[in-house]
Amino acid sequence: MTTYLAEHSDLKLHVGARPTTVAVAEQYVRRYLNTPTEHWSYPAYDGYPGSLGADVGLQDLFAPTLLNAPIRKLRSYYELEQALPELNERLRDVRDDVSLARATAEDIRTAARVFGIFDVRPDIHGVKLTTLAKIVHRKRPLILPLWDEHIERCYHTDPDAPVPYEKGRAWEEFAVAWLQAVKADLTATPEIERAWRELAALTPPGGPTITPLRALDIVGWRLGRMSAA
Repeated sequence: MTTYLAEHSDLKLHVGARPTTVAVAEQYVRRYLNTPTEHWSYPAYDGYPGSLGADVGLQDLFAPTLLNAPIRKLRSYYELEQALPELNERLRDVRDDVSLARATAEDIRTAARVFGIFDVRPDIHGVKLTTLAKIVHRKRPLILPLWDEHIERCYHTDPDAPVPYEKGRAWEEFAVAWLQAVKADLTATPEIERAWRELAALTPPGGPTITPLRALDIVGWRLGRMSAA
């Protein structure tokens, strides 16, 4: 246990509507990062080489498989391949040196445009937000968060979730609200912001590094799963 996490073990964290403490979050993160034999996705997903460079390439389309969100149909692969030029055009505008915790309103809007690809390509066969987020997070891990059904409960479908359903809302507008909510969780206080950084620093020696967004995803997956149970 790091000194900071030990000293702040009772500090309350939130992932959307789901609260926990630093001590519990640390247990989740340590187990996830240090027991690959339990079939967790670290270091497989985080260390997957993928395509070189800052753009999404064809190899990157298979990274979600390592987070249990595989492309299941050839049609999905081909339609994603066709969408890559437009996806990368949006992604290139997203700075890779700005974290969501430090993002300006313009940074968030630019990041949200990546998920707004669904506004112009709503029918990529078999590909939803879960798969897309797990593709693009690896290219901009500081600012583009991950998504799955458990994170969805925390931020979107739980009764007190900060990004409730709004009829007719565009994907880009949804993403702006979602990123703002995640930023609020990461930066609620200076102590909480540092706690997320310390949790992200729990990677084992020699292993791939992760960001606070990835640490929040690890914790949120457990919290959302518990709420479903």
